[in-house]
Amino acid sequence: MAAAMTLALFGVGAFPYVLAVTTGGTRAWLLGLGLGMLAVVLVAAVLFVTRRVHTAESRRSTFFRIGLAFAPPMLTAIAIDGGAASPLVLALLPPAALAAAAFPPRDAAWHIGPIVAGYGFLLVLGPVPPGWMLAMAIGVFLSVVVPIMVVRQATLQYAIEQERRADSFQRLSAVDALTGCLNHGAFHDALQDEIERATAGGATFSLVLLDVDHFKDVNDTLGHLVGDAVLAEIGRLLRSTARANDSVGRIGGEEFAMLLRATDLHGAAALAERVRVAVAAQPGVRVTVSSGVGEWWPGASAGQLRRRVDAVLYDAKRAGRDRVVCVPAA
Repeated sequence: MAAAMTLALFGVGAFPYVLAVTTGGTRAWLLGLGLGMLAVVLVAAVLFVTRRVHTAESRRSTFFRIGLAFAPPMLTAIAIDGGAASPLVLALLPPAALAAAAFPPRDAAWHIGPIVAGYGFLLVLGPVPPGWMLAMAIGVFLSVVVPIMVVRQATLQYAIEQERRADSFQRLSAVDALTGCLNHGAFHDALQDEIERATAGGATFSLVLLDVDHFKDVNDTLGHLVGDAVLAEIGRLLRSTARANDSVGRIGGEEFAMLLRATDLHGAAALAERVRVAVAAQPGVRVTVSSGVGEWWPGASAGQLRRRVDAVLYDAKRAGRDRVVCVPAA
């Protein structure tokens, strides 16, 4: 919107020159071209004000098209007014500067390239303006447009880097540093989101809770460094077993959870059994896991599902550990 108004104000400013200096057919042609360009800007302004163009991408696309549409009539007006020596050459500067400020270099080149090429063509056709005027025009162009492009690109790179850092920080804040799994809060959020998705879409999913058997003995006999290595390896194994759209979390000291999307009780139990066998077969420190498995049922909250699965997990521990126990199907 601000860009359109800038072009409109600059265009209106050219009308006094046209009315004061030109005559006859030249004046009629220049006024016609000027009114046409002003009409384009006004139509764009109406689209912005009425929010017909409301997304960032549509605003950018609209301004891009407006900028492309301006070069031909402006160059035509300059040619009618006497060619490269016309004072209307100044009208080429605002669109070029706005393009340099609004678009990345490649897109800006689509606007600035035709302007520079068109002015060069007018120089070839003649008459050539006095040397001082030509040098001043080129100097002003380079001193305004090029620095704007450089600053704009630097600002864009800074914004991209800040966004990358923010995304990285957000990702790290949701991940358990030791195992690479989601932390307790992030896993709970994923579970809540999946319940909402399943409720809206009529899908199902399953929850697996896993606990490392006798993990306190590992820490007490072999030390916490070895214990941490065991947890890290189990986390790696769980993440490699899960599919890309599943979620794996470390929800306690030696407790893990798996959210298996679009998976019924039978499929979740089979995966939990594969995990149990894989953990027991790991080389080095031998540990086992006990697992509880439950399928979400319509209307169940995250807490209700967690409590049912947690109950069968403790059934697995009481039954001797190193096993998978499922919530009875409703």
